[in-house]
Amino acid sequence: MRERSIPPVRLKQSALRGLLAALVLLALPAPALAGRVLLLDQSARHERAVNDPAVPATDMPAPPGGTRAARAARAHAAARAGATRTALRQLLASGQIDQVEYQDRLSTYNRAVSTRTGLSGKRRNELGWVIGNTDEMAQKGALTAARL
Repeated sequence: MRERSIPPVRLKQSALRGLLAALVLLALPAPALAGRVLLLDQSARHERAVNDPAVPATDMPAPPGGTRAARAARAHAAARAGATRTALRQLLASGQIDQVEYQDRLSTYNRAVSTRTGLSGKRRNELGWVIGNTDEMAQKGALTAARL
């Protein structure tokens, strides 16, 4: 007769009930809470609000500032818009760049600003971010001849 090395495992009746209860709970549907998201069309010009079950619903209040904050951000961007041209003039005046490089960089910047006007959607946003970053660097004095 062979000796068994591992005794047979028997589930206790309470453990079996607990396992059965867990399976029943897993089979029940989850609560139907869905968060609202904005869905953009392919041109990224129009959006519509939809309920997405993958996004948790939230009862958070609207962000502070609302439209006033957006207006202030646009005003701030407009105030620093001339910073790149001013920084290029200062680099030329200090002799860090020559007239040819000044004209080339100024022309590139002006073309980018002009091109952004004709774009829409994602491309307009992305080019706007590049122009905004350049303007912000120039405003902070970080636009140097080496960075051109």
